[in-house]
Amino acid sequence: MKILVLNYEYPPVGGGAGVISKHIAEGLAQHGNEIHIVTVKHGKLPKETIENGVKVTRLSSKRKYLWQSNPREMLSWMRKAKVFLRKHLKSTKYDVCFAHFALPGGEVAYSMNLEFGLPYVIMSHGHDIPWFFPKQMWLYHTVTYFWIRKIVWNAKALFVQSEAMQKNAELFLGDSGKDKVVQIPNGWDAKFYYPSDKIIKKSFNLVFPGRLVKQKDPFTLINAIKILSQEIPEISLEIYGDGPLRLGMETFVTGENLSKFIHFHGWVDKSAMREAYQNAALVVLPSLNEGMSMATLEAMACGAYVVVTDVSRNTLLVDEGVNGNIVPMQNVNQLVETIRQYYKEKYLQEYTVPFDTIKQLDAIYAWDAVVQQYQEMLSKLDRFK
Repeated sequence: MKILVLNYEYPPVGGGAGVISKHIAEGLAQHGNEIHIVTVKHGKLPKETIENGVKVTRLSSKRKYLWQSNPREMLSWMRKAKVFLRKHLKSTKYDVCFAHFALPGGEVAYSMNLEFGLPYVIMSHGHDIPWFFPKQMWLYHTVTYFWIRKIVWNAKALFVQSEAMQKNAELFLGDSGKDKVVQIPNGWDAKFYYPSDKIIKKSFNLVFPGRLVKQKDPFTLINAIKILSQEIPEISLEIYGDGPLRLGMETFVTGENLSKFIHFHGWVDKSAMREAYQNAALVVLPSLNEGMSMATLEAMACGAYVVVTDVSRNTLLVDEGVNGNIVPMQNVNQLVETIRQYYKEKYLQEYTVPFDTIKQLDAIYAWDAVVQQYQEMLSKLDRFK
């Protein structure tokens, strides 16, 4: 099959959604498909490359940061993508367009469907479908509700990653449209992320990986460290990521005299992140909402014990007390007690996650297994006629 992929972020631009689209695209290419990705250019990145069998075209648009974007920048990319594709599709034919996010990728796919008859599918990453994250996205979804519904309604399929996303999408589309919704989980790169037998734990180091935004709720964790630092002198929190909350977090850490315990590393490359996971005493992700967290998957693939909230597919990933714990959202006291208990009952006893547990999850969540599901769905050409 010839597959056109649309995503306004693609590594090294963007976060988890870009990484996900890269793994799916390269996996589909390994199945013998011809894949062409249209994404955004940033800095000195080349306009066109071939990456692991995938053609990547980067279009210049108004994107300031690698790690985040905004509606104005998305609209800029949409306009550039439409101009490029109106010329490109006159001479190049595709079997299907695989768009990431209802907006902006789905909007571009919808326009190309109207103009060229190119069928499309959409992959949601959580917050792009009303009302999956209502507290933060209420105004945005109020303005774009009918726009998004039109885009999704005309897609041949809507891919989601968790039961919660599926229920929300089915409610959004109604009884007559819910058959479009297909649940396929995200995966982990077992060839890159794996447990290490050369673990160096110099202290009780906790790792927080991800964007520093309200959705990830890093302040609950910082407040837990404030309490725990009084009773566990060797505790430290290593924060990997960046975002609009960073300045406020750094100000709080300095003001509360926590700089000895909490360290900001910003964005780091994959190799450094793998090392952080492998050497973490504990990985903590107190998110308020997730499509399906890539950080959680990558940490688990590295054998890390995780403390997470009940979002995404976490209840399926976490075997309570074996490879992690699930805690209530925004509950500092419960988070403190969970970390304290882990420190006393597992860390000091040199506990490690059983290798069999990692292998069982690997059989389900390794990208090879996940991409196979996309291949089977996309191969059903009758869905696109």
